[in-house]
Amino acid sequence: MSVKTKVTLSLNKDIVDEIKKELAGETFSSMVEKSLENISGILFLKKTASTLNLSREIISPKDIPKIRKRGAKAEEVVRVIREGR
Repeated sequence: MSVKTKVTLSLNKDIVDEIKKELAGETFSSMVEKSLENISGILFLKKTASTLNLSREIISPKDIPKIRKRGAKAEEVVRVIREGR
């Protein structure tokens, strides 16, 4: 079980009211905590990517086909490998 700590935030009232309307039974605190967990995960991924000298951009699954490198067709590569046996 994790230890909880109390945090005081100063936030725009209109934004808080809008979010509270959309929470559907979830508390504001749990929503903030989940958001901070997501940010923590993103920071971890960025740090890991930097350590490994990897690109640090976040790509949505729908964008992957657009940026996928084009090159040898898989069937041609497999054929060459089979012929080499």
